Amino acid sequence: MSMKRNALGRGLDSLISMDDIQTSGSSAINEIAIDLITPNPDQPRTFFDEEALEELAMSIRELGIIQPLTLRSVGDNGSQLISGDRRYRAANVAGLDYGAG
Repeated sequence: MSMKRNALGRGLDSLISMDDIQTSGSSAINEIAIDLITPNPDQPRTFFDEEALEELAMSIRELGIIQPLTLRSVGDNGSQLISGDRRYRAANVAGLDYGAG
């Protein structure tokens, strides 16, 4: 009879402790108006294939945004994009009013 072992033996928790990690702010999923979202000026991607964006926009029209955008608060009511630039651009092409579909 063989015993099944984890690949790292004691598991990832024995290598990386998350006990001292503290975050500030909120980790929530909210729907916000897409016009309150500003793109990140430090976005490394500068080229977005228009045909691929249109395909994603068609999917978003049909299903909504499945994976939410990641945003950070800026100013009074604004939010800046951290991740999800393609989804944000495709949501604009699709004509969505809200970023969280």
